[in-house]
Amino acid sequence: MGVTPDGPAGRAGGGDAGRDCAVCGSAEWSFAELDAWSTRLGRLLIDRGVGPDRLVALALPRSLMVPAIFAVLKSGAAYLPLDPDQPADRLSHTLTDARPALVVTTAALSALLPGAAAPPVLLNAADTVATLAQQPATPITEDERVRSLSAMDAAYVIYTSGSTGLPKGVVVPHRGLVNLFATHRVHLMKGLTGRARVAHNASFVFDGSWEPLIWILDGHELHVLDEDTYRDDVAMVRYLADRRVDVVDVTPTYLRELVAAGLLEVGLRMLLVGGEAVDPGLWQRVCATPGLVCHDLYGPTEASVDAYGWDGAERVPYRLAGVRTYLLDSALRPVPAGVVGELYVAGAGLARGYLHRPGLSAERFVADPFGSAGERMYRTGDLARWTEAGALEFAGRVDGQVKVRGFRIELGEIESVLAAHPAVAQAAVVVREDVPGLKRLVAYVVADNTNSSRVAPEGGAARSGSAADGGNSSRVGVMAGELREHVARGLPDYMVPGAVVVVDSLPRTISGKLDHRALPAPEVGRCRMGAVRVPPREVVLCGLVAEGPRADRRDHRR
Repeated sequence: MGVTPDGPAGRAGGGDAGRDCAVCGSAEWSFAELDAWSTRLGRLLIDRGVGPDRLVALALPRSLMVPAIFAVLKSGAAYLPLDPDQPADRLSHTLTDARPALVVTTAALSALLPGAAAPPVLLNAADTVATLAQQPATPITEDERVRSLSAMDAAYVIYTSGSTGLPKGVVVPHRGLVNLFATHRVHLMKGLTGRARVAHNASFVFDGSWEPLIWILDGHELHVLDEDTYRDDVAMVRYLADRRVDVVDVTPTYLRELVAAGLLEVGLRMLLVGGEAVDPGLWQRVCATPGLVCHDLYGPTEASVDAYGWDGAERVPYRLAGVRTYLLDSALRPVPAGVVGELYVAGAGLARGYLHRPGLSAERFVADPFGSAGERMYRTGDLARWTEAGALEFAGRVDGQVKVRGFRIELGEIESVLAAHPAVAQAAVVVREDVPGLKRLVAYVVADNTNSSRVAPEGGAARSGSAADGGNSSRVGVMAGELREHVARGLPDYMVPGAVVVVDSLPRTISGKLDHRALPAPEVGRCRMGAVRVPPREVVLCGLVAEGPRADRRDHRR
């Protein structure tokens, strides 16, 4: 069987839905077709010299990513997902740093990649299609591979943001994926009767893309939504309803938008949420939907997607088999219940480290004093506490602490206070330095129109909380002023945002998380730079500084 850029030749939609294992736009693959095509491509990759611990980059349409991923895994190599829509500098850095052996792509997408990155395999080229058709579809044996596979061989490399501004590649072994699948198969998949339809709406450059992908290994039907569908709230909800999708996995930021678009009315049977902390009010709302089973999952890329979770409105702890979580103090001692500690993850889900970054790997993957000899644990940077019931309760990030005007501030604490206001649906607080040398706290809020009659932005424009002109901007300013006073009633003056910006929605990154860089700048001329209450001593001091040096002061200093 040949292949087109959209899927298996001869089966572009309209097939027998009962035998489909993957639906990718207009292309529908049966289990037999997916297995045969990925096996043929796997053999082609072996013929090109790849094998265990070699990287194969994938820059493909979403309709071909699933079979291509399985092809790379069958060859024994690890895949490196690429998004040609990402900035050229990031793509160039990723390819230069990762040094893949091959790049599997199409003629059109190859033009968007940096030149001479690696030898290309163009799937829609005539010679490639002909070569694939000649490859046997029988299972690949160990003798055909460069060497035998082991559980610690790399399965994929995902690049995540780094503190230095350069992304770093996380090397995830087969052991982590096997453990993820084995645990979720028992805990999640067996929670639904019969064959489920599962939506794949995550970017493949995001490790959360494995959350829906593993369902196909248990015989369920995977629906890979195209970019236009999953990036449009209404279109996605319509697709879920039309195709009677049972399971969807989204970030909390995206979940709120989908709920507003009617997600809870489409007949979902299971909701998976992860990637960020979920708002308690939103969580209770979705959990109250009749017939809907809800799971909140937590895990850094370095822990093979998931390391911990909570089930239902009661947030019953869900611990993945073979994965250990520790809350430790600065001396790596366990903290008692109710005391905040830093979260460490160890066990079967742990990644091997960072690609070509031994120093950073040694810094973040440290010896596990509670495990067997040679075992490591990953320092997540997340802060949490154990409840009396034995559940994890998050308390921010180690790197979420900032310093503004000499004060150490936990941004999550301000966000929690803002989110507690009945007029606020979502809140994010950042430190901006729009004027060099001048740092200030800026809050971004989405109004909750279900709980408040206060105005929210219209037409998508962000509005600064200090706007004082008439009409809608004036009413937004009233809301923002009230929010600043609300924060001032519960927090010290130095933690009150200097500006509040009301937005339609919080921008999302390609992985569905909050995109801090896309947050709009407040109107500098109209934003108060200080807090709501300014002590008299500070007013006098600011006035003296504003006057500048005067002759009489210079004489006095002499």
